Amino acid sequence: MARVELNDYHEARLIVDTGATYTTISENLAFDAGIRSDSVNSRINLVTVGGKVQAELAIARKIRVGNAGRDDVRVVIHTIPNLPDGIDGLLGLSFFDRFLIRLDHSNQQLNLSPRT
Repeated sequence: MARVELNDYHEARLIVDTGATYTTISENLAFDAGIRSDSVNSRINLVTVGGKVQAELAIARKIRVGNAGRDDVRVVIHTIPNLPDGIDGLLGLSFFDRFLIRLDHSNQQLNLSPRT
């Protein structure tokens, strides 16, 4: 789990999922953080553990995890069923793809450094 800041002001808790193509946030979190799709053609089909779903694709102006941040990150707006209480979605490759990732399981730390 990572504590994430969206659009400079809204905090969320997302599960780190390096196998997810997109960062996925719940509909409630998207609304609270002011993240909405601007396009009529913004719906995409996703294959998830639970099967195929259709979801909305949008852009988060900024996502920050600790000292690492990215601007204009593609996110999927979809409320994933059965997530633990207090978890708002998944932090996926649409955020991580420009970072080298080091997971330190014993210290429960996620270390990100820019790709060179």
